[in-house]
Order: sequence, then C-alpha cells, then structure tokens
Amino acid sequence: MRVAVVHDRPCARRSLEALLDGAGHRVLWTAADGLEAARRCAEARPDLLVLGWSGAGGQGPGEVAALVEAVGCPVLVVASSLDRDAPWVFQAMGAGALDAVPLPDACRPGAEGGAELLHRLRTLETLVAGPRPPPARARPELPGALLALGASTGGPRALAVILRGLGLDLRVPVVVVQHVDAQFAGELADWLRKQSGLPVRLAEEGEPPVAGTVLLAGRDAHLRLDPRGRLRYGPEPREEVYRPSVNVFFESLATHWPGSGVAVLLTGMGRDGARGLLALRRRGFHTIAEHASTCAVYGMPRAAVELGAAAEVLPLPRIAEAVRQALLRCQERHRLGRARRELGSVRS
Repeated sequence: MRVAVVHDRPCARRSLEALLDGAGHRVLWTAADGLEAARRCAEARPDLLVLGWSGAGGQGPGEVAALVEAVGCPVLVVASSLDRDAPWVFQAMGAGALDAVPLPDACRPGAEGGAELLHRLRTLETLVAGPRPPPARARPELPGALLALGASTGGPRALAVILRGLGLDLRVPVVVVQHVDAQFAGELADWLRKQSGLPVRLAEEGEPPVAGTVLLAGRDAHLRLDPRGRLRYGPEPREEVYRPSVNVFFESLATHWPGSGVAVLLTGMGRDGARGLLALRRRGFHTIAEHASTCAVYGMPRAAVELGAAAEVLPLPRIAEAVRQALLRCQERHRLGRARRELGSVRS
C-alpha cells in the first residue's frame, strides 16, 4: 500500500517510515505539519496517511481536523498518549479519520507497539478492497424496544449528534458498535457522555442491555447478544475485518433480542453493518441509514441502501427525531400487545 507519514517529531517520522518500509509498504513522502502534508497530497496522493503529532508545534484539535478534511485520502491516527491526545483523536475521527492506534516508541525503531500499527494497516487495506458479504435470513417480530447504532469513519461526531438529540427521557436500552481501538474505547465513552448528557459506558461481559443507558462495545472482540439476552465478547467469526463488527452484533439482535426496536447505520468505510441491518429490517426493526450528504465516508450506509436494508435514509440532523418517533411506536405496540394479552387472560 502507498502510504505517507505526517508527524512533527523527526525521530517519529524516521521510525514510522522504517517500520512501514520494513513491512513492504511504499512510503511516498513524509511531512512535518499540516501545510506541508496538504501540499504533498496534492502532488502525490497516498492510499493512506499515517498522522501523528506531539503537540510541540502548538496545533490544536481544530487544526488536526482541518488537515484530515483537507488531504482527501484515508487517514490513520497514531497517538502518543491516550489521556492527553483524546480530544485530538476524536476531532480527527469526527472529521473522517478511519481509526486510531497507539504510536510505537517513535525514537526506537522496532520497539513494542509496531505490530499493532501494522495489523491495523492490513485491516484497512482489506477494507479498501471491499469484500461483499452474503444476505441474512429473516426473523419474526416480537414486542419490546431497543436502539442499536453502528458506525465507523466519522462515527464519534455522528454518535454525539444522535445521542444528544434523543433527550434524557427516552428510557430504552442503547447499544453502540463503533470501530475504534479498545485502548480508546473508554475515552470515547467519556467523550460521548459529556457531549450527550446521557449515561454512556463500556458494555461489560455477561450483562443485559440496560434501559436508559448507552453501552459501547469496548474490546478488540466482537460484541453479540446471546440466547439469554446477555452481551458477550468473542473472537468469532474471525473472517470479519473489524473487531467489533457491526454485522455480528446486528445479526445477534435479529436472532436473540426478545422484542423489536430501531437500528441505525452511520458513516463509515466498507460494508460492515449492511448485512446485519437487513436482518434486523426483516426481523421487524425500524432501520435507518445515514444519507450521503452528511457522511464522512458513504460506504457502510451505501452498502445498506444497495441491499434494501434501510427503511429510511436520512441526513444526520434528522436521525435523532426519527429514532425517537420510531421507538415511541415500538413502545406503544408493546403496551397494546400486553393489554390485549392481559384482556385475553381475563376473558378466559
């Protein structure tokens, strides 16, 4: 893969270039700042830009986000410190960066951490190729309500907009699968909680979806719902490119969730989530895909639209209200069904 490296520390640029060259990637160029990177991208656009920074040059989150938008190619963020760099990382991902990984020890080539960066590059290279998954089977509708959200590139910003728009009075379980490295998942949950005012935390092994709480997949493993309605993490299926996979979670809902609900597939590269969204639509969920006009990358929603998986295709500012209305309809159907069952038992 043809890659470029941007970092304000010379030793980091040299180390990253050596690591990428040694793994068989072609490093087109390196740059020390955003202006140089934008100019070099216009001259020779890479397949992927590896972007890191130390903050010594004084650049803030806005400058980093502007660079991600300006270069016009996929971006992978490498962060030196999870705590210090979290605002920059999520601004960059909100602007369209594909993913974020910890920066290997920049001044010691071959130090621990390089394998994780190279693994993520292989994952992104596979995503660009765009494997096409098979369709899923239908499931019958059952009463109840849950909101499931899936996202990748640009997802943090989109998730914040939707969660903020839901309001604090909508007491349904919410489960989010966002493509993000597990080391950043806790920081993302904290950031979404501050942005939305809702209780957001990482999903724990063996717990059920919790009404009024937003649970975020928080491991480098697939999240799924088991037959008892509990959330489980696991490595299978190994052929899914991303861990956690939106498809795996959505399909587990279609199989095991004892009710209906709403599922939303947001901005992202590749096709993850499209097959699962179709399974949920057939199962009776109300399904929504983000419109191309507001996507950082119109990949995953496009795949869902092509499969006929989305009952609605909406720009980001309209999704929260559509979700609220659909969930209210689900809850009303659940109340009516329960009343009919209770009336029937009385008459008998």
